[in-house]
Amino acid sequence: MSPALTWMRERLLALASLVAVAATATGCKADACDQDLVTRAESFLEAHQSCAADADCVIVGDFCGTLPNGYCGQLVMNRAGKASAEWADLTDALNDCAPTDCAVCLAVRGVGCKDGTCGGP
Repeated sequence: MSPALTWMRERLLALASLVAVAATATGCKADACDQDLVTRAESFLEAHQSCAADADCVIVGDFCGTLPNGYCGQLVMNRAGKASAEWADLTDALNDCAPTDCAVCLAVRGVGCKDGTCGGP
């Protein structure tokens, strides 16, 4: 690996670490929403993982860590689930109770369909 690529890699890792620390320091937490709401959202995410192609999978937010198993503030589910009225209702409810002051790192979670699943929580 060239010195320039090594330097860039080190800087990106440092930036990712800094953002992770900032997210922790600004108050991301998973206990602000009612546990029944969190459980319903988790169940919905788990039930909406099926896919036939990479384009069927999309990224949704984890509401500042309110929903577990997120990666840098991101979760994966299928496009049909994200477009549903039920997810819209869950999103509204989670937005009302989840912390609003937290950083989401710039890392992009890989999305794709593998063996018929989007690979979410």
